[in-house]
Amino acid sequence: MVTVKDDRTGKLPIQIATENELSLFIVYRLLKQDMPIDLKERIEVRLIPHFYSWNHILLNVGDRYYQVVSKILQQCTQPQVLALAHVEDAEGNIALASATPICRHEIRVMLRLFNTLELVKQRPAFTNGASDTEIFYALRYEPPPEQSDLFSTDYDGKEDDEGKDYTEDWDDDLSQVSDSSGRAEIMNEEANLSVADKLKLIRNEKGQHVIAKITPRSDIVERELKIRKDFNLSRHYVPSVISVHHTVHHGAYQNASAEAAYCITMEGADATVEHQMLDYRRAGKAYPSNELRRIGVSLLHLHENGLVHTDFGPHSVGKFGPLFKMLGVGGCVRIGDETDPKHGIYHPPEAISVENVMVDDKERKTAKIVAITASPAVDLWAFGNMVYESVVGGPLSAYSHRGQRVKSSNLAKIARWDEDSLKRALRHVEKDDTLAINVITKLLHPDPEQRFSSVREAIADPFFSKDVDRKIKKDRIKSPRGAPAISATFSR
Repeated sequence: MVTVKDDRTGKLPIQIATENELSLFIVYRLLKQDMPIDLKERIEVRLIPHFYSWNHILLNVGDRYYQVVSKILQQCTQPQVLALAHVEDAEGNIALASATPICRHEIRVMLRLFNTLELVKQRPAFTNGASDTEIFYALRYEPPPEQSDLFSTDYDGKEDDEGKDYTEDWDDDLSQVSDSSGRAEIMNEEANLSVADKLKLIRNEKGQHVIAKITPRSDIVERELKIRKDFNLSRHYVPSVISVHHTVHHGAYQNASAEAAYCITMEGADATVEHQMLDYRRAGKAYPSNELRRIGVSLLHLHENGLVHTDFGPHSVGKFGPLFKMLGVGGCVRIGDETDPKHGIYHPPEAISVENVMVDDKERKTAKIVAITASPAVDLWAFGNMVYESVVGGPLSAYSHRGQRVKSSNLAKIARWDEDSLKRALRHVEKDDTLAINVITKLLHPDPEQRFSSVREAIADPFFSKDVDRKIKKDRIKSPRGAPAISATFSR
């Protein structure tokens, strides 16, 4: 039995040990005798009386025993780590806030979700109530050499990387292919580094930007993996799935006993095309046509592998270093299957139905999205809207609802789209910009038979190969979600 304090000095055994620079093993054993929590209670954390040995190691010994802190934390579940991070000393100083640099970093490492993901924000960036799915932006780090067995990895992208990085024959940017799934390796010798070397390693540590999708539904996980495998999708055009974790305790930051969940970790984009377009608008410039061509090549990759995106738009294309990749491929539909009316924004006219309904004993017209056979034409119409928005500086007024609930009146505008509507929309394109006028006409023609038949045909248009410095009027520049709507009067 270890005595609490030395009768002569009034000091804790661990204080005497650290002052005399005793071994890591001795300090570790002494610390285990005076922990602020019951280490045997893995889920429901139980605080117990203690004499601040834990706080002493974190605050008072200048990181000389950071290996001891690391070894303790590696034995803990995330709820336990969270509790240890918030232990107060006799003066009320919280451990995580007051700890020396390396000890603070060791706690941060072990607070990472699944020991690898450091959430940029604790609140999700996106929530889908229908599927109870949350998406977080995160930084991904390699886990410590030893880690808790609380989590299991159902899938590791490193095992399935070969043959998934090929490019389409239309892609002339082969020299820019980069392995954006590369990850910083953790040195096994890290535990034996000096304090100075450890601090240098911490300063140089860089996480990989990823998206963490957390869902209780296994079918969502299976679809993300299956669609990439079954349709032979390349990492050059679609973000790779880095790993899939499964746990019954994912709530490290809020609820320690959250229900069972899967976490899909995918490459995170540097930016979406939607936000890139806004940056160009602020500078008074149109989005470059050669970049639109490269986006078209990525969309073509889906089509020529048998898929229709069905939610294509500036929000669903990400820039990953030099590459453009299609986001949200889990919602793609096989060519020939039916589309989901609830999925997507830029629905073509043929997907909108105008019907007569009785409201208060009066007959009124209402427009709604209907399921149609999935074909590349669905995405081509949306690609046309992207081209239009890039040239003019904002979407058609029918799509000004972006990010909000779609109004029936907006849907009606799309359903009644005709040649007069197209002409009115083209008034916002410079009259001498014949390249833009011609390509938009072929992409947004009211008659599907007169539109481009494929993305391959579309990106062969001279618009995408000739570099033209287009300008955008300043009065069309607004916020990304309140996207500027270009008013075109639709025939009634």
